Amino acid sequence: MNTEALWDHFYASEMGTGRITGWHVSLFAALCYCYLQAGCHQPFSVSRRRLMALSHIRSLHTYHRLMKELVTLGHIAYLPTYHPKIGSLVAFNIPAAGPADLFTSGLRLSGGKPLKHLYR
Repeated sequence: MNTEALWDHFYASEMGTGRITGWHVSLFAALCYCYLQAGCHQPFSVSRRRLMALSHIRSLHTYHRLMKELVTLGHIAYLPTYHPKIGSLVAFNIPAAGPADLFTSGLRLSGGKPLKHLYR
């Protein structure tokens, strides 16, 4: 899936709704950049620190609120791992490509523990 399809879906679903702000767009752009850096594979690993730097978000509260809203609006699936080297896992939800059910396919940490979804 290319980033053009991601942006088309993002804008088409949010155009004129007033549900998103420039901060949502900035964070979504940072996610797209990390997706490209990961070789366009889903799910991809991200770190909060890197996403905050790329999107110029300085507040932890704002970062978590925006991630939760992107999940609630159905644009991404997000699995925090709380592991500093693995990073959290993110997948984009695109209806044409199917939902991001990649997290229900049994992803596990190296210790064999299943990953839990934070915002359900």
